[in-house]
Amino acid sequence: MPCVLIGPTEVENDRGKVTSFCSFVNKPFHKYEKISERLKDHLQNNYHCWAQERADVFVKVTQMPATAVIHQLERLVPILKNIVLVDG
Repeated sequence: MPCVLIGPTEVENDRGKVTSFCSFVNKPFHKYEKISERLKDHLQNNYHCWAQERADVFVKVTQMPATAVIHQLERLVPILKNIVLVDG
């Protein structure tokens, strides 16, 4: 799922050619006799690992109230008030 939601739109294959995603990402997978091999390969791809890391961070941030945007903004209010008072 991370590759679909967060992955890049294009990737470099093993020969250095940049291509768009195919099976598991943009198109349904139909060659079920090779699914174990293809899943193993997919899970080892750099773009999958990158997307998985980003998805993990996203979930972690959304589950921690202290990192929510509103809390970050609330911490900035006193700083902005000081800037306005000093500048104005």
